[in-house]
Amino acid sequence: MKDDAKIIPRRALLGRVAAALGSVGALGALAACKKAPLVCEGLPGLTAEELQLRKTLQYADASQQPGKTCTTCTLFVPPKQPDSCGTCKIIHGPVHPNGWCKIFVLKPEGGAPT
Repeated sequence: MKDDAKIIPRRALLGRVAAALGSVGALGALAACKKAPLVCEGLPGLTAEELQLRKTLQYADASQQPGKTCTTCTLFVPPKQPDSCGTCKIIHGPVHPNGWCKIFVLKPEGGAPT
C-alpha cells in the first residue's frame, strides 16, 4: 500500500518550481539595478599636462594606503552632490572620495581643512 501523504500532486510541484524560478529571476533583476561604481579617473576633457600630472602623482580612484583617502586629505574639495566625484586643489579633474595620490596631506585632528 502506498503512502499517499508523501506524494505531491503534479500541479503543486509545478507551482513550487515556478515560484522558485521566479525568485531567482527577481534576484537577478535586483542585482542588475545596483548603481554603477563611481569612476573619477580616465575621464575626457583634461589636457595632456593634467593627465600627466595625475599619472606622475599616481592618482587612483581607490586608495591602497590604509586610512589615507581623498576625504581625509586637506587638498580634497568634496562634491556638492552625494555619490559624485570631488576635486583637488592640486590635481585637475574629478577626484574620487576614496582615491589617493602621492601628495596626500592628512587633515589635522578634527578633520578641518587647512
